Amino acid sequence: MNYELICIDMDGTLLNDKNEITKENEEILKKCLKNNIKIAITTGRIYGSAKEYCEKININPYIIASNGTYIADKENIIYNCSLNINQLKKISNILAKYNLKVFYNSINDVFIEIKDIEKQSKNLEHKNTKFINYIVGDCIEKLILQHKKEIFRVTVIEDFDKEKLLKAKEELKALNEFEIVNSMPNNFDIMQIQTSKGNGVKILSNYLNIDNSKIICIGDRENDISMIKFANVGIAMQNATEELKQVADYITTSNNNSGVAKAINKFVF
Repeated sequence: MNYELICIDMDGTLLNDKNEITKENEEILKKCLKNNIKIAITTGRIYGSAKEYCEKININPYIIASNGTYIADKENIIYNCSLNINQLKKISNILAKYNLKVFYNSINDVFIEIKDIEKQSKNLEHKNTKFINYIVGDCIEKLILQHKKEIFRVTVIEDFDKEKLLKAKEELKALNEFEIVNSMPNNFDIMQIQTSKGNGVKILSNYLNIDNSKIICIGDRENDISMIKFANVGIAMQNATEELKQVADYITTSNNNSGVAKAINKFVF
């Protein structure tokens, strides 16, 4: 089978536990692009974060960001689906009851309420970079309106009280108005209804006129399941959740052992 599109998650998949792209993974991405095999970095992260990693290793793949709600290449926005201000108010009001860390994400910006600064997660770097701006204020709605930004994903984090995190997630899910998935064990992401990585891969493949029989997807978490199911070959990392492994066609080695490169070499080269 001649595969034409490979969609790869970042955290726990392309990145090792030090948040680095291994040399072996870097080389396989460049080999794919050199052989006219399209790569899509398919992540829960915002576009700017994915773009920053791509620039570090000097590649320009497609990026499916914020769990499929924003898709772009180097020059074009292919798809975007943001949350409206009324939805954001509803999310904010519900989450305020649970005292969780909340981050509102645009393409390149992360909006944080002042009350959340003291609760910053060790999993996120809260400093401005070339591609990411952190914007702090006392009212999230005012901040977003002031800066005139579209919000594609809301990330909710709780490092210690998982029961509280689950209760907040279930209350939001009960509204049947949002797409809600975990991208890490201590968080969940909130997006517009009927958006997902799988839908993002489908949109990109239609844009590129690539049949899903020629698509490989690689991931490790709940938010990757939709694209693993959509692909002709869905690949789970060795460190993936059991739920994802059950729907995958193949299990590669771990993210710390360049499992992405090993899987691509097996199925493509």
